[in-house]
Amino acid sequence: MFRGAMVAIVTPFKNDQVDEKALRELIEFQIKNFRSLNGDYVKITFENSDILFLFGQNNSGKSSILSAYEYFVAPKQKALLSDFFGFETKNKIEMVAIFKKDLGDDDT
Repeated sequence: MFRGAMVAIVTPFKNDQVDEKALRELIEFQIKNFRSLNGDYVKITFENSDILFLFGQNNSGKSSILSAYEYFVAPKQKALLSDFFGFETKNKIEMVAIFKKDLGDDDT
């Protein structure tokens, strides 16, 4: 692992397994400094849709978004030097997930 760099990924778990039901409640995923994605957060919104289409020119970051999502759902992966924007570990990788909260959800 790299010193001075941190990858923080929040994935809903239940009984040491990815909580598929909770994952379906993901409404926004934000990524920063992962592979070709730098600068402001790249925001992907999932609200009111079961399907997500990524359109863009070559080298616009579509594959980086998909790879970031793979890290999100399989957090035991370790970041490689090539995962940091510009191959620089000082560019801290950031991923934020926002989930829909049901009225019956516990606040803890």
